[in-house]
Amino acid sequence: MIVADDGSTDGSVAKTKTHYPQIVVNSHPKPYGTSCGKALGADAARGEIMIFLDAHTKPAPGALDKLAQLALRYSVACPAVDGLNTETWTANRKRSAGMYVDLNDSWHCLWKNREDLPVLSENVYRTYAIPGESFAIRRDVYDAVGGWDRGLISWGSDTSLSLRLFCLGHTVVHCPEARIAHRFSKGFVQYDPHWWQIFANRIRILRSLGTPEEIEHFSNNMRVTRKDSYDAALKYADANDSTIPRLQHRLVHSLMDYVSLTAGHRRWLAVDGWLSARQGEALQSLVRGKRVLEIGAYRGRSACCMAKFAECVISVDPHDCRSLPRDRQARASLGDMLRNRDRFGLREKVEMIAEPIEDVESRFGDDSLDVVFIDGDHRYEAVVRDLRIARRVVKPGGAIAVHDYGNRAGVTQAVDELKLPFKQIETLVILENV
Repeated sequence: MIVADDGSTDGSVAKTKTHYPQIVVNSHPKPYGTSCGKALGADAARGEIMIFLDAHTKPAPGALDKLAQLALRYSVACPAVDGLNTETWTANRKRSAGMYVDLNDSWHCLWKNREDLPVLSENVYRTYAIPGESFAIRRDVYDAVGGWDRGLISWGSDTSLSLRLFCLGHTVVHCPEARIAHRFSKGFVQYDPHWWQIFANRIRILRSLGTPEEIEHFSNNMRVTRKDSYDAALKYADANDSTIPRLQHRLVHSLMDYVSLTAGHRRWLAVDGWLSARQGEALQSLVRGKRVLEIGAYRGRSACCMAKFAECVISVDPHDCRSLPRDRQARASLGDMLRNRDRFGLREKVEMIAEPIEDVESRFGDDSLDVVFIDGDHRYEAVVRDLRIARRVVKPGGAIAVHDYGNRAGVTQAVDELKLPFKQIETLVILENV
């Protein structure tokens, strides 16, 4: 057994050496983060199978043997992770779930219901991320994917290793019979990373595994969310670019493959655009079972989001791109929109009209639609026109949603002039019962 100590100061290392002299202890003089700490232990390990356990875990009898056997058969084996009551040192909050990395939003490793995991054999399921506090991995697999990435700042080790395992074609399995209890905490305890550090880690992962298109897509999401943090992260990533392992030539699967496989009803977030996860979920609740008119489509992110739950979406956009930022104009096209619609299996639910809304307004009768979503030309006169159209075609009791309120002056002015109450989710406003 090897204890990896990432610069702790609570005296636990000295106690461990006193009570368990046979244990190997490797220590850092100060904290360097989870990746560096775990890599310290892996450096000293000599076995065919390595089992990583956080200090605040309690394996059930036989759990580690099961994980070791499965890691030999596959590549990586993960347990069912229960909660741990640290006062009684007993398991509570039992759960049996796999995991995945939420690339569309937080980039955290999140739980995935066991019912949603592919069955590989009796009581063995495929999963898509490792619970960093407890899992078994073959040494040759660990070395093949590069192990823990010491270039990450403070946080992100589980995300990085999980994505490298997937993209390089290794199978990670979940075994509900191997149970390990873990002390969960709210937020960061040992490490408290800033947003720029979290973004710097994402950029590092993207440059290691992503295609140019994937790097641009995910980078745009960071820019939109927190531009100052993104700029600081980019500066740091550029300064440390030479330390990033470039693995693109070895990839079996892409990051977009990962999104398509794991995202479920949030797959629309893989489409380029500005609609956030929270805003999309609000729209999905609004349009469930409804007939929707969308004014402004770009590459289909919002249409694909809404169509999953709506009765139908009629998306109107001339695709001339004149109102888009200059760096986006060349990449927006009707072809992109149609390809995204079709790859998500939404051909029957999304009707695309590639004309200006003012030219096709007469196709929509008064009180004929349930919801109108406006995210087209953001100039004041255009937004006023779109709101006029929306108020005419929406049924009594229907709703109008407008994107980029507070972000674009024309949108904000036009909405405020209505003097109607609205619900706001970030830059999305929803006017109900119009």
